[in-house]
Amino acid sequence: NDDINLLAVMQSEIFGFNENEIAMIKLYSQKNSFYDNLISYDKEDELSNKINDFLTKIQDYNYKLQTYDVFKFAYYVFENSGYYKFLCCRDRAFERIKNVENIIGLLCEYDKKYDNGLIGFLDYVNELKVNKSDLFNSPRELSEDEDVVRIMTIHKSKGLEFPIVILADMNKQFSTQDSRENLLFDEDLGIGINLKDISTNSQFTSLRKSLIYEKLSIENKKEEMRVLYVALTRAKNNLILIGSKKRDKLLIRKSYLEINNTLDWVLKALNTDKIMSEYTDSDYNTDIFDDTKLKINIIESENLKQNHDFEEVKFIEDEYQDKRLVDFMDKTFNFIYPFEEETNKAFKFSVTEISKSFDQSDSGYVNDMNTYELDFTKPDFMVDQTRISPQQRGTIIHTIFQNLSLKKHSRNSLIEEINEMVKDDKLLLEEIKLVDYDKILKFFDHKITKSLINKSDKIVREESFLMKLEDNYINGQIDFYAIIENTIIIVDIKTDFQMRSSIYKKQLEYYQMAVEKALGMKVIKKYLYWYNYNKYEEV
Repeated sequence: NDDINLLAVMQSEIFGFNENEIAMIKLYSQKNSFYDNLISYDKEDELSNKINDFLTKIQDYNYKLQTYDVFKFAYYVFENSGYYKFLCCRDRAFERIKNVENIIGLLCEYDKKYDNGLIGFLDYVNELKVNKSDLFNSPRELSEDEDVVRIMTIHKSKGLEFPIVILADMNKQFSTQDSRENLLFDEDLGIGINLKDISTNSQFTSLRKSLIYEKLSIENKKEEMRVLYVALTRAKNNLILIGSKKRDKLLIRKSYLEINNTLDWVLKALNTDKIMSEYTDSDYNTDIFDDTKLKINIIESENLKQNHDFEEVKFIEDEYQDKRLVDFMDKTFNFIYPFEEETNKAFKFSVTEISKSFDQSDSGYVNDMNTYELDFTKPDFMVDQTRISPQQRGTIIHTIFQNLSLKKHSRNSLIEEINEMVKDDKLLLEEIKLVDYDKILKFFDHKITKSLINKSDKIVREESFLMKLEDNYINGQIDFYAIIENTIIIVDIKTDFQMRSSIYKKQLEYYQMAVEKALGMKVIKKYLYWYNYNKYEEV
């Protein structure tokens, strides 16, 4: 009955419900709980079968949870759900699987200590997230009378008192993150946004956003005042406030709501008392503080630096200091990693990256600041028409070539096979509307294609590889290659609208190198097939 977690599981790679299916389920009965929507769906379609399979698996898990201990149950779900196999197919599979096993181990450890099962463990995990506390290794509770120093946030100090309280870093400015947001919302004032003048490419804040930000700023400062009050009232005997400020800026003339740090608030409150007359030229009208009640100690920054240097030298040169400890601290805190430059270098590259030397313009990238557009994913029923990028179109075409039978096709046989790809979820119905059947037929009618199909001993399609090249690794995917009498012919299908063979020459060289190393056969020819021109080009 937890909508967020239920939807997260349904939309995961394991169960594969997409946005369109989620919307169809919700719209079918429109109940409050998504689980109620799920069990109410009774159309006779593929989605209904998918829902039944999902609910059957969840019911199985509920049954197993009643009969297994939590450790055995966790491993059952890990393997039965397909999540283990999914991780095995990912990069760094061993590390990912180990992470899950560590969590299962933690679950087992929890179950030995506490007798409230999986629900208790989930509550425990939530406790870790919210309070950053650990139920397994809970620290010894300290009484207020113990001679220790506690470091905590002001919020954590609520309700507590201490003999001495030190409030540090009071000159830290209040957060102005809201002013940098592109959108602000207020229940009364509505939505405030930034505006952009496309003709001059300039951006400015709207009046409404300025009003909302001003309101939020005032509310935030009022909250900061309440937090400061908590901090100032935690001390029983001594309260020490620490902050830094330029000497000539001690007199604060702004109003409280114009001030942006707690140090200036305190200084403004003190400016009217005689105790500040030594430091500012303001007129005072109270004389309620003296050295027994309030002591102001201003340390000049130069003196502070000199004192710091003196203490540091004294510590290092003191004959009673442990030299091994000093050497250890020096090596530890002044350590410089000798291979720092290497950490900024990539370890693995794709063939495309290397062959194009990371030149984004080769991939069709255009930097146009005047045409800025946001693209939000919508379910199918909300999309008026399908727009597709050149990259998506290329992916569709490669998917078709990867799954088509290698034979001479008629138009009817081609349509039939592509429709089968839709049934097998390899293509979407909307995607095949964009397919140019004539261009695919021309590929299979080309004399080189016919020759490769007829003469080859074996044709391999969409072959992935990972190859070491000098100090790095490169990975790529070869569209297809034909093995003919222990020799190889490579074909790379390109859907570009411009025939630019020069930028793919290096790429094919890497393909040749990878195939020859892996199979021990010689590549005798390398072709680029230009899909939009029905043309083979030997490289």
